[in-house]
Amino acid sequence: MTAKSSPFPELPQYQAEGMAVFMEPIAGSGERLCVAVAAQGADRAYKVVPVIRESTAKCMLGHAGPGFLEMINLVVNSLEHHLKTGAVLGTWQPPMTGVYPGEARSGRVEDLTMMLRTTARNSAFLSRMADFTADDDVEVTVSDRWLTQVKEAMAQEHPELVRNFSRKLQLYTGGSPTTFDYVGGNYVAQLSRIVPGNGLSTYNRTAKSKMWELISLRDKGHTGLFQIENFELILYRPGKNDPSFSESDINRVYEVFHELVEEADQQELRVHGVQSPEGAVRHILNGEAA
Repeated sequence: MTAKSSPFPELPQYQAEGMAVFMEPIAGSGERLCVAVAAQGADRAYKVVPVIRESTAKCMLGHAGPGFLEMINLVVNSLEHHLKTGAVLGTWQPPMTGVYPGEARSGRVEDLTMMLRTTARNSAFLSRMADFTADDDVEVTVSDRWLTQVKEAMAQEHPELVRNFSRKLQLYTGGSPTTFDYVGGNYVAQLSRIVPGNGLSTYNRTAKSKMWELISLRDKGHTGLFQIENFELILYRPGKNDPSFSESDINRVYEVFHELVEEADQQELRVHGVQSPEGAVRHILNGEAA
């Protein structure tokens, strides 16, 4: 008499633990990003994978991105060294402040890669692993004359202020200078835009990058800029009745715009929308006069 086969698929037999590692992009902000995932089997085999891509770090932190990636590598190396000794995953201690190991969770998987993917899916929305980033790997080249148009409009009204555009400031010791679109006596602004089309996601990432650059300057300060208290992201987006685009395209642009505003609000940063270079100039002048 043969035994009946089970109607349920057989569970994987490899026992492993997975853990996510989080860091604060801005120290003390309380905001944490998953920067790596690790897996360790019952046989003490292990894998550690960073999950922040270089392009993602640059979009979030601008020129501070490479420094952030270096810190991630230090964290990954520390965790790998810990696991290499045969120590348990959950006993690892971070090598620096601002790094937070998640809970080590166990399960039965086919192999360590399966555990890494499961952990990344649950914790790392910025994961660089191929299974989760296929759509995000398609980059769109965006040609942008927005800053030039605003400078030209400023030259028509206040040519003496044109020198305040495209100023380079060093935010981190040893790092490359960051370019800020407008740095005046009382006001700093980054200029970006969001328009419909295939490049919308790229415009969105660029705007977020400029936002984080402003936050870094505001929170860390810079020699010679102690009196500046006003920091703002000025975003061009077409009007809601712009006949050049469909209603659905316009609605998507405004969804992205409101998402950026909400993210900026969480960081106590202002975002102002305009529909022309002249509107941007007027707002810059108002910021200087505030």
